[in-house]
Amino acid sequence: MKQKVQGFSPSLRFGLAAVVSLAVTFSGAMVGAADANADEAIIDDTASTSQSEVAKQEVPTSQPKSTVESASSQSNTVAESRSPQQHEVKTQPKQGETTVVPAPARAPQKLPECTAEQSPKWKVTPGVTTDSWKDNAVIDYLGKDKKARLMVQYSLLREGGAASGPLAFTPYVSYLKPGTDTWTDLQEIKLSPYSMPKFLPPEDSLDKTKDGWPATVKLVLKRTDGACEIPADKAAYTFEVPGGELLSDAEVMSFEAQYDEGEDPKPGNDTCRHNKGDLICLYPTGAGSHTDAKARVEELVGEDKSVNVLWVDGKCADVAAAGTTCKDITYAGKGYAEIEVKKYFNYVNEVLKYTDGKTAEIKYWGAKPRPGYAYQGGVQNHYVYKDGSPVKYVSDLNRIRLYKDTGSENKAFWYGNIEPEKPTAVDNVGESNDTFQIPDDNRLKYYLVSDDGKVTYQSQVSGTNKVSDVTKYVDGKATVKVRAHVKDYCNLNNDPPTSAKYSDWYSIDNSYCGYREWTFTFYGSQKVKVVPPSFDDETGTFTVPDIPGVKWMIDGKEVTPGTHDYPDKHGKISITAVPGTPKDPNVPIELVDNNGPYEHEYDLRLEVVPPAPVVERLKCGVAGSVKLPDSEVFEYSSKVEGDKAVAEAVLKNAADFKLKDGAVVKWELNLTAEPCPPQPDNPTKPDTGDKPGKPGVEKPGQVIPGKGKPAANPSSKQVVRTQTRVTTPIAQTGALGTTAVLGALLLAAGIGITSRRYLLQRH
Repeated sequence: MKQKVQGFSPSLRFGLAAVVSLAVTFSGAMVGAADANADEAIIDDTASTSQSEVAKQEVPTSQPKSTVESASSQSNTVAESRSPQQHEVKTQPKQGETTVVPAPARAPQKLPECTAEQSPKWKVTPGVTTDSWKDNAVIDYLGKDKKARLMVQYSLLREGGAASGPLAFTPYVSYLKPGTDTWTDLQEIKLSPYSMPKFLPPEDSLDKTKDGWPATVKLVLKRTDGACEIPADKAAYTFEVPGGELLSDAEVMSFEAQYDEGEDPKPGNDTCRHNKGDLICLYPTGAGSHTDAKARVEELVGEDKSVNVLWVDGKCADVAAAGTTCKDITYAGKGYAEIEVKKYFNYVNEVLKYTDGKTAEIKYWGAKPRPGYAYQGGVQNHYVYKDGSPVKYVSDLNRIRLYKDTGSENKAFWYGNIEPEKPTAVDNVGESNDTFQIPDDNRLKYYLVSDDGKVTYQSQVSGTNKVSDVTKYVDGKATVKVRAHVKDYCNLNNDPPTSAKYSDWYSIDNSYCGYREWTFTFYGSQKVKVVPPSFDDETGTFTVPDIPGVKWMIDGKEVTPGTHDYPDKHGKISITAVPGTPKDPNVPIELVDNNGPYEHEYDLRLEVVPPAPVVERLKCGVAGSVKLPDSEVFEYSSKVEGDKAVAEAVLKNAADFKLKDGAVVKWELNLTAEPCPPQPDNPTKPDTGDKPGKPGVEKPGQVIPGKGKPAANPSSKQVVRTQTRVTTPIAQTGALGTTAVLGALLLAAGIGITSRRYLLQRH
């Protein structure tokens, strides 16, 4: 398993007198990773000896008495593969140099696997850490040429990681050719009595597509005595060695942030701290005063060796302010907008875009080297979490870290201006249905504004509100004023309201006390009480009252107020009241009590009773015949079947007349002949027909006095029409008899002779 390991930056000074002392200082970080076939480093507690003792023990026994001014070598010098313990040195390297020679060719042989005791004891701390000074394989950043090297401590080359004693392992290196999976052949790092073994990556090992131009270098250890084969997981580690020109901590800047109300620039000083507005500032390490910081930032930006960036959620087009240098990137499978920050003092709206009162979240911020440069291991490696653990960086070759990794007090975004949504007013007909709806926005609070233009916390409103519950209608109108403030950051009790001195929340017009206010006018109605129309059947008229604001309608047509005749002698009238034209078009008329329809059925026709038909019998022993009345009101018909007859009466004019309740309109008549009276035994004087009959008996063609005119009904008005028709039995006698003469005399005396009649009654 590969591991990247961050080392320290040692400063070494050797001196050998009676006792050889080695002073080692550590400042920096080392980058490395285990080989793909390795598991993890074996950490030996013996390597945690004090620095002075380690220095003494690291010096090989055969090292001559001399002082090495620098532990860094400017080049890799080829020499024979020999251990410093060997007393015979055929080739003496120059002071301050480390030699690297190709690995010697060995005859293929099957060696036994080394035991744990026979294998090297790696001590490598992964990542950027202040503990790398304890490691026995590190990145050395102290070259005078500002180049980093892979450096091996002698303790790693001894069995058990011992501080002294014979060397058991020989170091070799190989590097990965950039852009390929090809590793170079192993080269032996020739040991020198004047410095610790080091390897400077050549130019063709540098991957110039990555930050810091790293070289991927594999450090491989082999048994010097060839006694056994070291297991793969203990034989090698892989490191990323920066290849660019090294920059120190003083050349790399960090960030500072400030939060305030609004998003537009505010008058203030030109330094970042204790200023106004939402700010993002660059701050150089150890700059001193704020004035010095500003000058130093301008200097570093001008040198253009390092770039300071924000990694922001989203795409550049959506989150970056206009005019920024931004590119869309992908890190760990997620997209970000990488925005450069190029000056000391930045208002947030110069870097980030506010959308609906908020910027996108910053996930990472920090610095990375420009092409051709790399950071020393000690660059800003002092950041730690609250639990004391070191801050993690996106790469050991740059210093981009989580924005919020040093404390939860840092937010990842800034608040800005919002535009409150307008409440919704619903002005229905009448007052009881008028409402206004407050938007649901937890960033805001809405208040009713009093007539004097003030708001109080008690006047807060939300949800749906009936207008009649919060104000009164005057002359059919009601006015409601609503004001929106950002929530909780403005003191409404002050006159005028004041905002919090420091806070971080949304704003309106760059102020926590900014607001939006709306005025809504609701129209009620002109209430009109409806008085019903009246109906008079005696006169056959109806009366529509004259009420301002009311229109009367019959069958969809408007009828004017006043008295009107019924349209017919019988039928149904339906009258409806509807709102008329209001004086104020915004205040509609509302009819109350009852607007109809008002309905009335009437019937003014005369009640009539049809006269009944009669059976006429002219001679005994002879069947009778039906005598139908002669009428202008009724139409009669009859049907005879044998000695039975059925007669019916039907109204001729139903528009002016109606049948009286219970009136008979159908009759069944018996036409059976009446028997003749018996003849006398001694008829001496036959009846010639010219003598009057018995008193009170009407003969055919005669009218009995008193029977020709029906008696008057005192309880009802009667119109009696009498038609007199004198019928004589001309067919029998051939002459006008005495009966006819008597009828004529009775007529002359004023006595009616009735043969047909009908009654008209009006109730």
